[in-house]
Amino acid sequence: MDINQLPVELLIKIFSHLPTYKEVALVNRRFHGSTCNMNSCLRIDNRFFERFVHHNVLDSNCLQSILASERKITKVEIGCAQLHYFEYQAQRQFISSLASIVACFSASIKSLTYADMIVDESTFLHILTLAPNVEHLELQNLTIYTDDQPSKKRRLCNNNKDLNLKKLKSLSISGCDKEFVGMINRLPVGVLTHLKISDTNWYMVNDVLSRQLKIKDLKLKCISGDVGAMDNFDKLILESLELHGYKMNGDTVAAFLSTQTGLKSATVTASAVDGQLMAALTNNVELEFLSLDVTDTPLGFFAELRKLKKLKDLALQLYDEEGTTKLMELVRLDNSSIRGLRLNGLFSMPVDLCEALAKSAPHLTLLHVCPITFLNSAELDAIMKHFNFVEILKVNAMGKPLLGEAVHIFNANLNELAIRGDVGEDGLLHTPWLTKLSASYPNLRKLNLIVEDQTEQTNSIQIEPILSGFTKLESLSMVTNLSELIIDDLDCLQHYKNRLKFVSLDSGDGRTTIIDELFVES
Repeated sequence: MDINQLPVELLIKIFSHLPTYKEVALVNRRFHGSTCNMNSCLRIDNRFFERFVHHNVLDSNCLQSILASERKITKVEIGCAQLHYFEYQAQRQFISSLASIVACFSASIKSLTYADMIVDESTFLHILTLAPNVEHLELQNLTIYTDDQPSKKRRLCNNNKDLNLKKLKSLSISGCDKEFVGMINRLPVGVLTHLKISDTNWYMVNDVLSRQLKIKDLKLKCISGDVGAMDNFDKLILESLELHGYKMNGDTVAAFLSTQTGLKSATVTASAVDGQLMAALTNNVELEFLSLDVTDTPLGFFAELRKLKKLKDLALQLYDEEGTTKLMELVRLDNSSIRGLRLNGLFSMPVDLCEALAKSAPHLTLLHVCPITFLNSAELDAIMKHFNFVEILKVNAMGKPLLGEAVHIFNANLNELAIRGDVGEDGLLHTPWLTKLSASYPNLRKLNLIVEDQTEQTNSIQIEPILSGFTKLESLSMVTNLSELIIDDLDCLQHYKNRLKFVSLDSGDGRTTIIDELFVES
């Protein structure tokens, strides 16, 4: 049998007999995932299910190795994706047989994920009762199944008895049947502080909040319909709010926002920004983080931001041709309090805009620029030149920018750089450009390079010039053509293992990944 066919738990059992499993993590994604989870995470996935279907019972050796494990399991993930309804009976028996595993680690389990499954009420609730100490519960893409047809739904909230989850603090529900949202009403009153719900309606949200008024962090996505009564929203004292999704009505979003005046963090990408919505947002004078989609928003709305004296972090989505003009409005404000600025969707980043923006935000420590088109050499040069005081710089250059002329500045403050560009002449993986880059940022500790065009080949992926040039680098992430990976690159990683804490080499195609946390002592 191919060792890759073994369940993760058996791999963990095998690796536990090795003096060190650091080198093993370099072999492939499955080996890496196994070594990373040797201490605290248990994943019950498709491979377990496939072996169960084949043998009709869960492999006894595998099960016993799990139950006899000395690991302190704090996180359990149960998920069998892409299963069809005709497999339901086998799936139900499979999950039931795993109840003993959850029960074995019930005292230590703090996080439980239930994903991509067809479940019935009794099995689902039974698993929950086996983890009374769970603090985080995540439900993803779950469907209710009854004895005959999956289209016949049974509500999980028919029983009015509260679930024994008194230590639960965080709940996330996405892509599930609406019956699972109703299940929240069986949680003990006031236990949740963090809640994330998607794909339901405002009345259901209001009903949930009626029992969970201590929530501080609320994330809503694709919530349809009108708000209706505002009684429960008025009682909330939120610190963080995120509203996402195309289904949300602008007036509804503004009405909901108007009930909150103490927010410290707000993200609104659910509707167009207008005067009513901005007025509701800027009533939160304690706001420190703000993320807005200002695409197609009329000019002039930035003036309202003057009310937010404590604003430190601003993220804007500007997916229209007036994005540059809107940013010039921002430049005219006093942005001295801003520490982080994220700009997504710009069509261009003119040199004069870069210079003016840098002067208006002199205390900026983080800049993230992700244009919808590529940045040319002059624009990239202007960003690096005028923002030569930031500590974190992320530039999604895209396209085929000519990077050869772009690096001739010096920034001793920069400790994290993420850049995306071409592998062609004077591109990301060419030694002259890397040499210039390392000379410009001598104190860089974290580097993320994403090669946009991998069709043009290079001699190697340039591990040695990167690690020898950036003498203080601790973390390296690269998305590139791993067919160019040579033995010298791996030898170089080993040579610098005492300095490196994290290395990720990814092909970008979802098939090949080498992630190395090997250099961190476990």
